[in-house]
Amino acid sequence: MRGSMGRCRDWTQYAFVGPALILLIGINVFPLLYSIALSFTNVDLVGGAWKFVGGFNYAVAFKFAKYGAALRTTALFVCVAVTAELVLGFALALALKDRFRGRAFALTALLVPMMLPQAVIALFWKLVLNGHYGILNQCLGALGTSSCCRFCWLTCGCGRRL
Repeated sequence: MRGSMGRCRDWTQYAFVGPALILLIGINVFPLLYSIALSFTNVDLVGGAWKFVGGFNYAVAFKFAKYGAALRTTALFVCVAVTAELVLGFALALALKDRFRGRAFALTALLVPMMLPQAVIALFWKLVLNGHYGILNQCLGALGTSSCCRFCWLTCGCGRRL
């Protein structure tokens, strides 16, 4: 049998989680729905009126070959990335489940990058893979490759898709 204090405690958890949940929905769901609504109009975003055009914008976009290629590249990237992350995540979880020497270091090495903002990590890799002064090309140069064989990792060939 619960008293009034038990009922009050049940509402307390919703009072703590509710505002954060409402904020997350407002920040994520509202812009998504607004963007979808805008995609079916030809609105001028600088004070223009909305005119419903249906799927015309999508028909125009799908006419371009580059749009289809970009869509295929994105779908391929998503499939490969999700599969690789899932397999790697399960493998690491199984490996780190048991106690072993160096487990604390391994956990720290894996968890610290998750705490860093993705933008910082992207800038870090942009510096590492820079064709002119990146650390990767510097290391390759130290291993004996000539300076004329520098590879532009982010701008040439397959390196663009890194």
